[in-house]
Amino acid sequence: MDNKTIQQIIKEAKERLRLLLEEEAQADIARQKREKEIIKAKTVIDLFTSDLESQSEITPSISSSTSLSSIPVHALEDPRFMYNISETWEERVKAYFKFRNRVLTIAEIVEAFRPYHKDYSEEKLKGAVTNAVAMMNKKKLLKVYDPGFKMRGFYYGNPLWFENGQLKEEYKPDFKEKLLW
Repeated sequence: MDNKTIQQIIKEAKERLRLLLEEEAQADIARQKREKEIIKAKTVIDLFTSDLESQSEITPSISSSTSLSSIPVHALEDPRFMYNISETWEERVKAYFKFRNRVLTIAEIVEAFRPYHKDYSEEKLKGAVTNAVAMMNKKKLLKVYDPGFKMRGFYYGNPLWFENGQLKEEYKPDFKEKLLW
């Protein structure tokens, strides 16, 4: 074989390899999409199965206008809490208050959102949550709860959780759990 023929064989082999690698990449993308869809389907099944088994248990609320495809797959890390990524931070924080159904600190909310927003720096995430809580508090969508002992920060909660200015017992934080360290 002459040099020109060998170069032609190498060129064709490289082209064939490029096409195969391209096909493999496309197949990998399709596999990942399929895996995400499987996770979504399993989450929906678990969600509604647990909802049927226990109506009193807190379950994620997905509005009828929210399709599963609009829920980011990374939000399925904890299938018990889901929200639409296109929602404002105020809506996200409100959804988390509904999910937890008790007063929360800003630090607790930030910690809850951290797995879903790995692309955010700590400061950016804390800023987004703090701003949302401040705006909700200003709009009287949240009320401040001071537990009465020295601690940094405050607890925030739904104004309906308060009666005559006092937080109802069922919405109070578990201080025993907080103080064990």
